[in-house]
Amino acid sequence: MLLGMALLYVGAVLFLNGLWLLGKISDKEIAVINIFVGGLTLVIALSMAFGPDADAVSIRAAALTLLFTFTYFWVALNRYNGTDGRGLGW
Repeated sequence: MLLGMALLYVGAVLFLNGLWLLGKISDKEIAVINIFVGGLTLVIALSMAFGPDADAVSIRAAALTLLFTFTYFWVALNRYNGTDGRGLGW
């Protein structure tokens, strides 16, 4: 259930990041939602990996969720630093 909630926010942040790439949202504003969703997915991934019901499937799902988490934190950091973030694409 927590993973479903995280995916709802992931969809929202992907939509907003698309608007940001189109120039509709400023750099500082998009960093806020990326930090929020990155933190939310981090908490959910850690609870899936280390929670009382952790098994091989939930640990794998947590590892894949952490890929999204790192991406959102990276985008937010790049927006605060003012870098172009081309390294994420490679």
